[in-house]
Parts: sequence; structure tokens; C-alpha cells
Amino acid sequence: MKIIIKLAWKNIWRNKLRSSIIITSVTIGLVVGIFVVGFMNGWIEEKLQSVRDVEIPHLQINTNKFLEQNDIENNFSSSQLEKAILLNQNVKGVSERIIINSMISSAHKVGGIEVYGIDPEKEKIVSKINEYISDSMGNYFKDNIPNSIVIGKKIAEEYKIKLKSKLILSMIDTSGEQVSGAFRVCGIFQTKNPMFDESRVLVMAQDLRKLTSLPNGKVHEIGIKLINDDNNSLNYTKNRIKGLLGKDKTIRTWKEVSAVMGLYSDYINIELIVIISIILTGLGFGIVNTILMSVMERKRELSMLMAIGMNKKKVLQLIITESTILTSIGGFLGMLIGYIIIIILNKTGLDVSSSMGSIGQYGFATLIHPSINAFQFSIIAIMVILTGILSAIYPAKAAIKLNPAEGVRQ
Repeated sequence: MKIIIKLAWKNIWRNKLRSSIIITSVTIGLVVGIFVVGFMNGWIEEKLQSVRDVEIPHLQINTNKFLEQNDIENNFSSSQLEKAILLNQNVKGVSERIIINSMISSAHKVGGIEVYGIDPEKEKIVSKINEYISDSMGNYFKDNIPNSIVIGKKIAEEYKIKLKSKLILSMIDTSGEQVSGAFRVCGIFQTKNPMFDESRVLVMAQDLRKLTSLPNGKVHEIGIKLINDDNNSLNYTKNRIKGLLGKDKTIRTWKEVSAVMGLYSDYINIELIVIISIILTGLGFGIVNTILMSVMERKRELSMLMAIGMNKKKVLQLIITESTILTSIGGFLGMLIGYIIIIILNKTGLDVSSSMGSIGQYGFATLIHPSINAFQFSIIAIMVILTGILSAIYPAKAAIKLNPAEGVRQ
């Protein structure tokens, strides 16, 4: 095998220009491919992180009727259930939520909104909305003043509201009567998703209970934050908690709540394979052409080798080794350069607001931190080697079909 490798190495550099072009092509192709994969990883991960940290808890419990019909009477008692859930070692925190569809009005506008009644300290563990309130935009119920409200920046702009401005919330209470309450803005948050910012406001649970006459301990949702939220831990913890629930309640993972985000998370590696496959398929045709030209130019030499005793298997190995070495060199350089670029951009971030600013309106970040993991790198390395082997099959078959007697006379 050592002789085969030495011969293959010498044959590659007989035509330095041609070999260099193939190596450069593979290198550039992989750099582009790794950048695209890293960019997509960073782009999707930024969105998924925002969803998990702010918009949807890792796990959430609701009654079946609440999911069908979001009404105030579709509530359940949470006190005993909360204690049982917290006994699970993978549970970091639990937050009970009152969720009511309401009308919101200011002096400038009237519209619909979803009101979340929360315990601010418990909610901090489950959702990081509090971290999206800058110092100049108030606080997260810091002073514990009754009838305080935290709103999104988008709502503040649309309703022309500032800190300490009053808002009127109108809703249906437990008796079916319409009630209204005045709330004063204590904080304004701005997440990475403007659509989320304009759809939800937060008030303290005791204020919402007082307004709607909802009994103590009754809630519409329990949000659960996990210590470890990988797929196995997520599903295992869900199944453990599911055993605590009655038939009238449902527990869902964040992937089930947001099916689109779940698909992004589950199929990100398939996206990698598709992107790299397209690039390597294009490069493979170039490698086939290069190796085939090399074989045709060396008809006499290959015929001579077979005439003096080299069997067809060795000739096949020689051609495949040449192709594999070419792609491996280009692959190594491409992966190295691509990885360095990803590391640099991961630290500095890539601002796409000027060219892709519109994606921010749909909750996607415009400052991307590209990333790629070891598993994805392993897939790319395997695909590069397979490309080298597969690209050599046709030229190798052409080589072993040579007639040694005729080839030597050429």
C-alpha cells in the first residue's frame, strides 16, 4: 500500500497546475459550504434561543379546554402540582400564569392583547423578558406597585405610550361581566421578535385576580424551565411530569407548541448534508474529469505496469488513492479556513441588517453568530472522502479496461 501511495503522490504533481486547480476548487467550495452551514446554524440558533428563553418555556401545562377555547373559566389549581413538579431533578423553576385575552386602550389607539398575570420572581426563572428591559426603559415590577404593567416597545410605539403612562385593560371576569382596570407602565421590553413584543403584556397575578375575581391558586398555564433541555431530557422530563396530570390537562414541549421552530431544530443536520452534497457533487464532476484526463495521458505507463505484473486491483487502488488525496488536501484546507472564519465571526458577530433587515420583523436576529459543531464537521470530513472515492470510480474503470499489449505499443 505504501508503494501505491507514493506512486499516487508523484502522479498528482506531474501536472501541478491541474492538481492545484482541483485542490483550490475543493478548498473554496468547502469554505463557502462551511460558511453557509455556520451562518444557518447561527441564524436558527439565535431564533431558537430567543424562543426558549423568552417566548415559550421548555414545558408548559394547560387544560385541554383552554387549548381549544382560551377562556378565563378554563383554569386549574396549581399549588399541589407545582410542589410535585419541583421535586424533579431536571426542573430549574416553575411559573404559574394567568392568561386572558383583553382589549388594551390608550388615548391614541384601541386593540387586542394577551395579558399574562405572573409572579415576577418565579417568571424570571422561566422567561428572560426582564433582561430585555434597558435601564432607560424602566424596570421589571421592581417597586411592586399595584396595577403596574410591563409592555413591549412595539406596543409603546403604536399606542404612543411612555413610562408611567396609563393603559386601560378591558376583559371578561369569572362571572361573565366586562371589567376594566387602569394600569401604569413600569417597564418597556424589546426582544428580538417585534411580533412577540406587540402581542403580550405582563401584570402581577394578584392585580389580575382582583380585577377578574379569579380565585387564589387558579391558573391557566404552568411554565417549566429545565436544567437540561436536550431532546432526551426534554422528552423524559415531560413523560415524568405527565404522570402527575389528570386526563383534563396536557403537557407540551416548546417544540410541540411551536412546530415550525421544532422542525428547524430537528432538521438542521439534514440541511447541512443537503448543502454540502450540492457543493461536493459539483466539485465531483471536475475531479472525475481531471482524473480521467490523467489516466488517458498515462495509458502507456499504466499498460506497462500491468504488463510487468501489477494486477487490476492495484491499478484501481492507485487511481482511487490519487483522487482521494486530491480531495483530502482540498478538504483539509477548506475545513481549516472555514473553521477559522466561523470562529472569528462567532466572536464578532455578522450584522446582516443592511442586506436582510426585513427578517427582524419576523423574529429573526440581524446580528448572527455563525457556529458549527464537531458532529457536523465529522459529517463534512466523511462526505469529502466519499467524494474522492466515488469520483475515481469511472476513471479507474477506464484504466483497468486498458489492453497492456496495445498500450505499451503507443
